[in-house]
Amino acid sequence: MDKIVRVFNFKNLKKNSTWIISLMGMFFVLHAGIPIYINSAFLSAFTGEQFVGIIFTIASFLSILGIIATTKSIEKFGDYKTMVFLILLEIIALVGMIVLNKLVLIIPAFFIHFIFNFTFGMNIDVLLEHNSKDQKTGAIRGAYLTLNNFAWVIVPILAGFMVGKNNYWKVYLASLVFLIPLVFLLNSNFRKFRDPKYERLKLWKTFMRVQKDKNIKNIFIVSVIMRIFFAVMVIYTPIYLLNHIGFSFSEMGIILTVALSAYLFLEYPLGKLSDTKFGEKEILTAGFVVLAITTVVISYITSTSLAVWSLALFGTRIGAAMIESMSETYFFKNTNSSDTDILSFFRTAGPVAYLIAPTLGSLFLIFFDLKYIFLATGIFVLVGLKYSLSIKDTN
Repeated sequence: MDKIVRVFNFKNLKKNSTWIISLMGMFFVLHAGIPIYINSAFLSAFTGEQFVGIIFTIASFLSILGIIATTKSIEKFGDYKTMVFLILLEIIALVGMIVLNKLVLIIPAFFIHFIFNFTFGMNIDVLLEHNSKDQKTGAIRGAYLTLNNFAWVIVPILAGFMVGKNNYWKVYLASLVFLIPLVFLLNSNFRKFRDPKYERLKLWKTFMRVQKDKNIKNIFIVSVIMRIFFAVMVIYTPIYLLNHIGFSFSEMGIILTVALSAYLFLEYPLGKLSDTKFGEKEILTAGFVVLAITTVVISYITSTSLAVWSLALFGTRIGAAMIESMSETYFFKNTNSSDTDILSFFRTAGPVAYLIAPTLGSLFLIFFDLKYIFLATGIFVLVGLKYSLSIKDTN
């Protein structure tokens, strides 16, 4: 405990950039995470369930363009100035989502908010990778993900109790408030950040570079598959729990908080293990098996018990935590902070997944009941085994 207190003393934090960046990551997750499981329900109140997937698909395509633009901005203006500009855009978007009540105005604001959550995370990656050593990447990424996951654990229950009777504006206001400590940490510690010499983003050249590097290509595909699972859960789980099982927002918040606690318990020790005892390949492969089995099970749960659903979704996150921690660790062990072209490509895994999941999800729901989307997702993630078994361990 004394060690933890010493680490989180602000004077000590000033000497340890990785912990400052980890705190920034935590506040970023609090900002981005508190509305993430509310967004689909919020949009469906204006459009209906069948059109939510289309909005996410368009937002995902725009996010890919946003990542490219952000990379160009980092190269030209530096990471710090790019982050400040993105924050200003996000503030405008959140204010719009709080005060506007017409779909034609809300959708552009939602697009900016959605894009920010992908692009700003990449900016933080540049800072963290610049301050990481390869031999400690697993532990550093594990610590970073653990603080992030502390935030992920608490945001669903906060959002659930805030929304109440469709008071969505409270959630977006809270999201705006969590930007304040993030801005403080950024401005007080990285205003004079010395950018490394970045690799210029040339799309075709970057694509060919990834194609030639079997390990980077495979871990990118692993990340896409994992994030397709995330996208399905983020878009369709709230709608299913609220509209089909009959839980309230507050009950859904409790279920998701229990489920997401798996990340908090697992990702740091898994990162340490990948540095010392086990290779990433073994943990990744086991993670896909666990994720597939537990996701399939969801389609066959008929209970309305809070405990049953909490346990079921907790099981899926055990597998997801194994995959996420190892895919992040493996990627950053094979790159450095100057590789912004490769980092940008890797971060497109999120929007690519959000392009695929709602597009296929919308088509799937034309023919099948919503509950079977979890069965289909569980079977699909088994594809990840081919790619996890193909990478070469870093140990």
